[in-house]
Amino acid sequence: MSTYSHPHSLDGHVAIVTGAARGVGKGIASALLSRGARVLVTDILDEVLADTTAEFAEAGFDVASVVADLRDADSAQHIVDAALDAFGTVDGLVNNAVASAGPIPFVDIPAEEYERVHDTGPRATFRLMQAIHPVMVKGGGGSIVNLGSAAGTVGTAAFGAYGSAKEAIRGMSKVAALEWGVDRIRVNVVCPLAETDG
Repeated sequence: MSTYSHPHSLDGHVAIVTGAARGVGKGIASALLSRGARVLVTDILDEVLADTTAEFAEAGFDVASVVADLRDADSAQHIVDAALDAFGTVDGLVNNAVASAGPIPFVDIPAEEYERVHDTGPRATFRLMQAIHPVMVKGGGGSIVNLGSAAGTVGTAAFGAYGSAKEAIRGMSKVAALEWGVDRIRVNVVCPLAETDG
């Protein structure tokens, strides 16, 4: 009998997904869980996160959660420690979360909005990548997926703060991929394009 495992099976793997209480992050967590992964979901929305975690657990999935504010510099280590406490290791990290007020003309972007997007996007991604690196090295490798956006790669009017944050994530991911390949850590960026009617 062959020991070959299905290419979509993630049995035994552990992943962290940020911004996982709802939306895209919840969908990513659901996809990982449905393929057998154990997942730590994290978000700042405590009540929504609790509901999402309960929903996953009731479906029989192996899930844990931790509430965290990615603007807090200590949140990255807190998230990684929570995953280690729950599952003992981490094989995958999906940096999905970012806060954005939505479309604002470039000239009208308040400094605090620019900082908020960058704090929850590239700065949080940077800190989480640094925090997870030694864990993945110890485990013999891993996979990091960072969420970029066509708002950065192509440019989207009225998304100056968001687009610049996503391009920062793409840039740092390229560097980490080059440096961490020797550690068997893959770093990739997904750049979705969201189209709206009208």
